[in-house]
Amino acid sequence: LGSAMTLAAGVLGVLIIAGTQRRHFIGVTIMGIATFAASIWSGLVRDYQLERFTALWNQNNTSDTGLQNLVLQVRYAKRAVAAGGYFGKGYLQGELTNGRFIPVQSTDFPFSAIGEQFGLVGCIVVISLFAFIMFRVWIVGRNANSPFGRFIVAGVFTTLAWQVFQNIGMTIGITPVSGLPLPFISYGGSHIVAWAIMIGLVQSVEMRRSA
Repeated sequence: LGSAMTLAAGVLGVLIIAGTQRRHFIGVTIMGIATFAASIWSGLVRDYQLERFTALWNQNNTSDTGLQNLVLQVRYAKRAVAAGGYFGKGYLQGELTNGRFIPVQSTDFPFSAIGEQFGLVGCIVVISLFAFIMFRVWIVGRNANSPFGRFIVAGVFTTLAWQVFQNIGMTIGITPVSGLPLPFISYGGSHIVAWAIMIGLVQSVEMRRSA
């Protein structure tokens, strides 16, 4: 489900940059909503995936055993971020992080570890670094020589923006838990390779402009 949302974000960025007419854009949006509804009706979207959305609106509900794990996961992640205060508890000093209270923290909730250990200042630094990367990607897209290059960069930009927003959002309880990694920070090999390829594509567009 998280991958599907990421793909949709990338396609959305390309459609916007391509100058898609409003009626076509609305048509694609309606088709996407209809496809999602049909997936739920047909059972293609599993119950545990729907529970992620349900848990978002029931963050105080720990009596429902189906939602309990998700609710507690997000609750501990939010506590970890709040526990860091302004400057954090220090590197490797987070009690919730060291105590492994947050399941799959290294892949799904690394931002909670950043918040607990480095505080609000650390969170702002990380978000600022992402903003800088996205700004540079946007500059490359704006200066691209070809429409195809702009489409590539638009897809990378919106995908990066969505994944950062979604991962940080689920850590602080404003988006559903989707399992999307935090780019360049979450533990794991495949997503690091994928992002290296995407940044390489952006760099390729820039090199062709400069040539």
